Amino acid sequence: MAAFSGGSRSGGVGAGRGMLALLLIAGVVEYLLGMDVNLYSSCFPDGPMHLFSSDPCGTQSMLEAHVVVGILLGLLAVGMLLWALRRRIPGLLVPVFGGLLGVVIAAAGGYEFLAMNQSAADSFLMSVGFLMAFGAYFSASLVLRDYARSGGAAVRWTPPVSPNPP
Repeated sequence: MAAFSGGSRSGGVGAGRGMLALLLIAGVVEYLLGMDVNLYSSCFPDGPMHLFSSDPCGTQSMLEAHVVVGILLGLLAVGMLLWALRRRIPGLLVPVFGGLLGVVIAAAGGYEFLAMNQSAADSFLMSVGFLMAFGAYFSASLVLRDYARSGGAAVRWTPPVSPNPP
């Protein structure tokens, strides 16, 4: 029927796939900016509240870019969660919520990193949050791919049929 009406058989998941692509790309950019800050910044502001107001070493632009991309990533994560709630695609809500949780964990680690004298544990927390979010959003993209391939029907695993039943 969809072939005659000109509609797509993909289940209308283009916006979700686009948002997931933006989330994955922004996550990689965020991680690379964080690695640059971690490897090449020698001094940091006196806490998160002074981030955009002072630049003690003249090298704070990468840290500011890291924070701005992180805020954009958080907004995209909330938008993706709202989209997933609205669409009710089977199996999508859990990875999208896991991705948002990863972004929140990374943000909490970043805030504590600036507030508590650049602790290695907080830097590790940011990395774990990134890995959690990246894995969850990649998983969500696979869910949307399978949903689109099935024409919008729920995808369920069924065991293979044995050619020689016992």
